[in-house]
Amino acid sequence: MTTPRVLLCVAAVVCVLLAAACTPVRALYVGTPASTLFEEFKRTYRRAYGTLAEEQQRLANFKRNLELMRVHQAKNPHARFGITKFFDLSEAEFAARYLSGAAYFTEAKKYARRKYRKAHVDLSAVPDAVDWRTVGAVTPVKDQGACGSCWAFSAVGNIESQWFLAGHPLVNLSEQQLVSCDDVDSGCSGGLMSQAFEWLLNNTNGNVYTEDSYPYLSANGYAPECSNSDELAVGAQIDGHVVIESNEDEMAAWLAKNGPIAIAVDATAFMSYEGGVLTACNGEQLNHGVLLVAYNTTGELPYWVIKNSWGASWGEDGYVRVAKGTNECLLNEYPVSAHVPQGPTPHPSTTTTTHPPSGIVVEKMVCGNYFCSEGCEKTMIATKTCHRKEGGALSWWSAVSSRC
Repeated sequence: MTTPRVLLCVAAVVCVLLAAACTPVRALYVGTPASTLFEEFKRTYRRAYGTLAEEQQRLANFKRNLELMRVHQAKNPHARFGITKFFDLSEAEFAARYLSGAAYFTEAKKYARRKYRKAHVDLSAVPDAVDWRTVGAVTPVKDQGACGSCWAFSAVGNIESQWFLAGHPLVNLSEQQLVSCDDVDSGCSGGLMSQAFEWLLNNTNGNVYTEDSYPYLSANGYAPECSNSDELAVGAQIDGHVVIESNEDEMAAWLAKNGPIAIAVDATAFMSYEGGVLTACNGEQLNHGVLLVAYNTTGELPYWVIKNSWGASWGEDGYVRVAKGTNECLLNEYPVSAHVPQGPTPHPSTTTTTHPPSGIVVEKMVCGNYFCSEGCEKTMIATKTCHRKEGGALSWWSAVSSRC
């Protein structure tokens, strides 16, 4: 059987992240002429068009995208939307460059579900809230650039987290290895996470190189030839992969027990997303690979937290929150994960919304780099910003923002 090819991805989005509360009037840009907003857009994103005709077409596209943004804002009162780098593109251009056909992904999904084993978990005693970022199980947000390599970032992000949670060090792994070497998928033209896992198992004995030894070079949309350098360093290894049931309760239980999940979504509404919780996300076709890292059901609006690959300036520091329980953005259509060998130390448990006893002052490390190997100093923080973490038999109180 020929492995189905997938065209699944959106390339980089640059958005302005606002920390303020939702302000619908500002989000809708009411009262400001579109021509004025377009001039601001050109200055912000350094746009210059070759002809007057092209500029007029880009302005028309911009006006249309303002209308779409307002539609998304009206449907999603718990989220914020704004003008992004994509606003001078027509819908057809955006779809052709950054989205992919649903038929390819649908066929690939069916193929994967026939071939791969499914994972089932116990649905009893599932925590109300889990966030794997708080125990250092998620690498920093990355940026795929203008390359449709979201599938590689989703797959690699999943492996990074699973490797750490199996008792190994957290390592930034190479997306470029998959983009350039995986000949089952299509590099900057799209791919599928489960196919990437299968390619690794069949071609590299499951070995994944480090990002340091095989850095990402495809942000410009070009995939260099596969490297066979002797200097490539193995950073992790997988020994299998699973498809998780397309059910949000099962996904939450699996995530709580095992860690982040690689998923596919309809990212159409992500184009102008700035923050908050999406409650009416488009659900027409899967076109983007991302990483599911957290959920929270303690408030009135339960939500998932998704790690994107459009850089930390997009959305909420590179993440998007999506309402939980209604298959928003089709997020439960294709959840998959790699499986990795167990390491020498047990993985930490998930973080819940439990807080330490009142009156306790906790210590955290403020570090100059991600691995806390330099520029570290101890500071004292308020208990209200802390969550409990557990690692094996050891329990301690640590700040949510701390990675030390």
